[in-house]
Amino acid sequence: MLKATLDPVEEYAVNEPIQPPHISRFGKPVADVLRHKSSFFDDNSQLLDRHERAGQVYSQQPRRTRCKLCSSPDLRLALKRSGVDYLACGRCGHFSGAHQETVAYERALYDEGGAGYASTYGASSQGREAFDLRVRDIYRPKADFLAEVLVKAGTSPSRESVLDVGGGAGHFAKALVDGGFSKVTMLERSDDLVAMANRMCPGVAEVGTITPAGLEAAIDEYQPTILSLIGVLEHLDDPAAIVQVIQKATSIRRFFFSVPKFSASVFFEAAFPSVGPRHLTAGHTHLFTEPSLDWLRAESAMTLEGRWEFGSDFIDLFRGVEVVLQQQGQPRNAIDTWRSEFVDRIDGMQLELDKSFWASETHQIWLSS
Repeated sequence: MLKATLDPVEEYAVNEPIQPPHISRFGKPVADVLRHKSSFFDDNSQLLDRHERAGQVYSQQPRRTRCKLCSSPDLRLALKRSGVDYLACGRCGHFSGAHQETVAYERALYDEGGAGYASTYGASSQGREAFDLRVRDIYRPKADFLAEVLVKAGTSPSRESVLDVGGGAGHFAKALVDGGFSKVTMLERSDDLVAMANRMCPGVAEVGTITPAGLEAAIDEYQPTILSLIGVLEHLDDPAAIVQVIQKATSIRRFFFSVPKFSASVFFEAAFPSVGPRHLTAGHTHLFTEPSLDWLRAESAMTLEGRWEFGSDFIDLFRGVEVVLQQQGQPRNAIDTWRSEFVDRIDGMQLELDKSFWASETHQIWLSS
């Protein structure tokens, strides 16, 4: 349990001064994240087992010969973890597993009907109170950041049409509606998650299903001015092609997305082989980097309008040490001391990583030309 870690940090500075021509924001209080991470502490053995089983399947897939993002053959060994090689692209800097994400591998992760996918993202039986708490802590800040960028650009949420693709159980769609966005459509691949979103998201114009190949048709049908892919690009077979589809869509003015990044978390997880990984794991076999995002944006001829850098790297370190202390049979007092002393300092340490652009996650808004 995480009760001892949830006291809010006073006077936590979230915003840095605006850096023209785009808005830059750094940091997010750790309590907002830890409140929803209990399973990573409590279910370590299950997480580790799932990761190792997925890794065995993944390592049997054909070897990657070209970069997943830019298709360059210049791939260099960068890291090893749990018997899997990870490669860095010498052209764009993208970080990828050394094997391909085949249909067989996808089926090993998510069953075809979507129930396994829904279970992976922990939403199949979530009640209203837990749903609303997650919207408040995790997703409403994202919607507010998007609104902040819009207002700075001279428009407002009420004037925009948002298509949220890969929206899961509807948390971000609900946050958009609560944040004043008047026209929100959400599409998701999992039937179970779509059913939940329909229950939980009054005010969303439409909730429906989409296949990985159906994005272009969905854009043509709904004509959004904003497309959001929150935690989606890293799950797609060809993220560069998807971004090109977005750039060519005449209705889309802005692209709002979040992706996992190559960061300190990768090394923390590599240092704790007995701890189930959160960041570089079964569903995240590749990670974006600052150079690979710069390459992708340049290729799509979009410009950066806003970015919010915050990660969970020091949560990963905090969890890794705690789990290992428990595995060693350390006294309860030692674990309690680790918790209280580290959590008092975690926000400041994470903020330094965030401000150096080496955090485990980025949220960005790109403006179409």
